[in-house]
Amino acid sequence: MLLLSSASIRLKEDAPVRAGAVAPVTSVKGGSVIVRRHSYFDVLWHWVNFFALGFVILTGMQIYFGWPFLAEYAVVRGIHFTLAIFVALWNFPVFLYYSAVSGELPYFLFRLVDLRRALYDFKAFLGIAEEAEHNTYDLEDGRYFRKYNAMHKMHVWVSLILLLGLGTTGLSLWSDYYAFLSGWVGNIAVVRAVHLNLFYIFLFFNVGHIYFASVPWNWRTMTKSIFNGVAVAKLHVKVGKESEEDRF
Repeated sequence: MLLLSSASIRLKEDAPVRAGAVAPVTSVKGGSVIVRRHSYFDVLWHWVNFFALGFVILTGMQIYFGWPFLAEYAVVRGIHFTLAIFVALWNFPVFLYYSAVSGELPYFLFRLVDLRRALYDFKAFLGIAEEAEHNTYDLEDGRYFRKYNAMHKMHVWVSLILLLGLGTTGLSLWSDYYAFLSGWVGNIAVVRAVHLNLFYIFLFFNVGHIYFASVPWNWRTMTKSIFNGVAVAKLHVKVGKESEEDRF
């Protein structure tokens, strides 16, 4: 826990609201600040999504592999479909709309420059290069500078695309009414195979997400905030002229 000293600088409470603006708490010594990284709705959204997806995965595994560890097949199939519809609504209309109106969406957008930053991040993970700057706080501007790294952005959009694929193939498997969707890839057996492989890819990306969120340096500065909304961020030091797009 960080101890605040009398020399700490109190941040402006009337900071202008712009894309990606956050509510600063107070600054601390050592070139870092404590900020509200996530709103209360961010925290709620994340954990509702986590548990909903968890039960979709568990029910899906019982349906596909026949493991009778939850309930009867018909009950599990109904739960799986209902939660899958909920996850689709929770991730697309709710998440995307909230990200847009809250000013968070610019931080999530994956740009061409993020391909280069992702390469830097991968090299940094291997210990052969420095990580591209992210998760720093611009004290003068009152908001984050590159709140999420390139790999995190990639995870968000790849997960959404995979959810679209899983939803499309899942509808075809759920009811004959959507059987025409199987014609896009061949037959129902191919749809089942595609659905299962998309699930494995989705699981791989999200297990990776949990792993990287759990490593000590990420846990201290970012991951803990998904429980209480508050995080520690290093101060961003401006070098030359920065465009609005540079900060995302």
